[in-house]
Amino acid sequence: MLLYSRKLYYLYGINLNMRNKNSPLITVSGPPASGTSTLCRNLKEELNYELINGGDIFRNIAKDKDLTLSELTELSEKDYTIDVELDTRINNLMKNHITGVREPNGDGLIIESRLAGWNGIGKADVSIYLTAKPEIRYERISNRTESLEELKQREKSERKRYLKYYGVDLLNTDIYDIILNTGNLSQNQTKQISLKAISLKTNSHHTS
Repeated sequence: MLLYSRKLYYLYGINLNMRNKNSPLITVSGPPASGTSTLCRNLKEELNYELINGGDIFRNIAKDKDLTLSELTELSEKDYTIDVELDTRINNLMKNHITGVREPNGDGLIIESRLAGWNGIGKADVSIYLTAKPEIRYERISNRTESLEELKQREKSERKRYLKYYGVDLLNTDIYDIILNTGNLSQNQTKQISLKAISLKTNSHHTS
């Protein structure tokens, strides 16, 4: 079992003295339908940052294996290498970004995934977590490709897997810089609060 901690970056051989200080790294995490995708799109547009979505990587893995998203989710409960492959890709992106090996397509990099905040310990400039009550989140999935039952199963499966394989409880929010309840905030309010946090922590000025 790999336990995540604030010293995690040592496991990946990252020398923080070599980090790319001119290109911030932002992580955004949260349960399904909490608003992470909307926030990331808004931040990408406002900040001119590149956006990489962990869900897209997971879907690409499913496509590579000729599986549906539900089938890959079920398989990942039995085969831990699925999560390892996803997290390795994300960790390598972060490492290459902060060391300047990989230049982003923009002025910075936003990574969105369930474990992005944990992956970003010791690496991310700002770590954001979004949440909302389950009944609110489930009302938001009408236009998504997953059914309500599939979404519930994926959320339950992910928490179980991450606790088993990594010792990470997805409901533990202690590691994040800011936590926002999107059930009580508009999309614009969520964006503005996030921009303010990014501005304060990166010494940039992007509020609008």
